[in-house]
This record gives sequence, C-alpha cells and structure tokens, in this order.
Amino acid sequence: MHEKSSQLLYAEHPWLQNAKKAPNVPLGETVKARLKQFSVMNKLKKRALRVLIQITVVVCLLLSCMDL
Repeated sequence: MHEKSSQLLYAEHPWLQNAKKAPNVPLGETVKARLKQFSVMNKLKKRALRVLIQITVVVCLLLSCMDL
C-alpha cells in the first residue's frame, strides 16, 4: 500500500471523522500537570537509557581489550 493511499484511508477512519466533532473543553490544571510530569519522565528515561547504552559500550570495549 502506498503512503498517500494509506493516509487517505486513515483520514476516513470513523475515529478521525468523529474527532472533528469533539468539544473544545479546557483540560484543567491537574491534567496539564500530569501531562507535563509524563513528558519530563519520558525525557529522563531516554537520557538514562542513553547513559546505560554508553556504559555498556565502554564495558564491552574494555572486555574485548582484555581478550577474555
């Protein structure tokens, strides 16, 4: 399936068709705070994962230098 045809197919999905009719209501401070906290935690997890990958690479390099 081509990208353009799949985009058209998705655009015709009932969920997206009904989404246009959704009311525009304020989320509230609690929801905004939770979304912000979720975003911060995702960034923290990504950074922690990068550090773990870097440490793993260094350990692998050190072990390969030791000719185990």
